[in-house]
Amino acid sequence: MKCPNCGTDYQGNFCPNCGTAPQNTQQHPQQFQQPQQQPQQFQQQPPKKKGGALKVVLIVLAVLVAIGILGTVFGNEGDSNPSNSSAASGSSQTSISSQETKKENLEVLEHSMTEDEYYSYVVGKIQNNSDKTYSYVQVSINLYNGETQVGSTLDNVNNLEPGGNWEIKALITDPSITSYKIVEVTGL
Repeated sequence: MKCPNCGTDYQGNFCPNCGTAPQNTQQHPQQFQQPQQQPQQFQQQPPKKKGGALKVVLIVLAVLVAIGILGTVFGNEGDSNPSNSSAASGSSQTSISSQETKKENLEVLEHSMTEDEYYSYVVGKIQNNSDKTYSYVQVSINLYNGETQVGSTLDNVNNLEPGGNWEIKALITDPSITSYKIVEVTGL
């Protein structure tokens, strides 16, 4: 055996030259003992859970479905439902669904401005496209002199029956009116 300290070859428990004990002797029992087993809690690791990626995919899909549903519900919030709407404008608003065009419940069919010897009028025709009788219907009209709104007028009728037509005649008393715009048609 060779001494790790001075390099002398020898046999025995100690180097005869410097007295150093070899590293592989019983003098240092901790170096030759077999490693102790780790406590039971560290030896066995909990089983790994499988399907973590599957859970992530399912969560992402659930979120996407929820966003799609919410987008459908809230994305159409501003749309008017023609079967429930009671307003119409000067030009007929329509909603297209499955190759069929639905009309507004109260539809403006035609309108124009006319006058007699004293006053001017907005005249036209409004049709009830619903299955109900409206107890009160009103048309509101803005009046303009050039680009400037200078007033408004309205006309109304009671008991407009289903499928019925109403001929409007809204009075204009200001002679400076050059144009008009039908703002809305409402019904109760």
